Amino acid sequence: MYKKILMAVDGSFNAEAAGRYAIAIASACRAKLYIVSIIPPKMHEKDIKGAEESVERIIEEARKHDLDVRPIIEEGAVVPVISEIVRREKIELAIAAARSEHVEQRFFVRTVSRELIRLLPCSVIIIRVVNPGKMAYPRDILVPIIGSEYDLSEKVFLTARLARYYKAKVIVLHLKRSITTLFKKGMIKDAAEGEAENIEETKSFIEHLKRFKVYPKTRVSYFIKASRAISMEAAAKRHDLIILGATKRSLISQLIRGNPVEEVLRRTPCDLMILKPK
Repeated sequence: MYKKILMAVDGSFNAEAAGRYAIAIASACRAKLYIVSIIPPKMHEKDIKGAEESVERIIEEARKHDLDVRPIIEEGAVVPVISEIVRREKIELAIAAARSEHVEQRFFVRTVSRELIRLLPCSVIIIRVVNPGKMAYPRDILVPIIGSEYDLSEKVFLTARLARYYKAKVIVLHLKRSITTLFKKGMIKDAAEGEAENIEETKSFIEHLKRFKVYPKTRVSYFIKASRAISMEAAAKRHDLIILGATKRSLISQLIRGNPVEEVLRRTPCDLMILKPK
């Protein structure tokens, strides 16, 4: 599915660790990997040097996997320059790391990762690395199905490729609304309809994984708040990686009611990938 993949590198440890996942995805797809570092205006010389060294290390690692790698270092505002590169090179998937300081902010603040998800004309994966000691080598992958996601086919593809590449187990988490929420005024019909939709999405996801010869286990978790259920499941079972799909909720809705994907980004006890399909 992916022939050209872009990995954004800013010299941070998070980005370099996330780069190992980019190498894994590129290896699994036999894709060309673009290692991109954007030098913003007035960036300190020491930080520029750190970014260049980070690019070199990722390239060296990628070549060990016999990948076709192309480094790109340009100056300018990060998001517009990356957007231009994506269009110019016809990139199909862009990958970036969630900076730790952004994770601690309230999420209505615009971050580079949020702007990339919002503006890029290709698929986007945002990665938060929580356990750098394992350096992108997951053995157990948790895939929650939370409903209201974009088309699941790309999430199936990504999960299957990574599972086979790492020889990892996949656990599909079916989220079932807690019965206590049914007593809230006006929630009974909405909860029932949402549950039926979620069951069908879970079944479809599992069946499509099997076509890739990936045979997941299934767990059910009851929730009042989906983000807490996902984080608790990942912590309790000590999973190494969570793969989430970005939801269709509007920006206004996110600000008023919160976004379960962004809440998991803040709480996750393990590495996390957030996929926004094209």
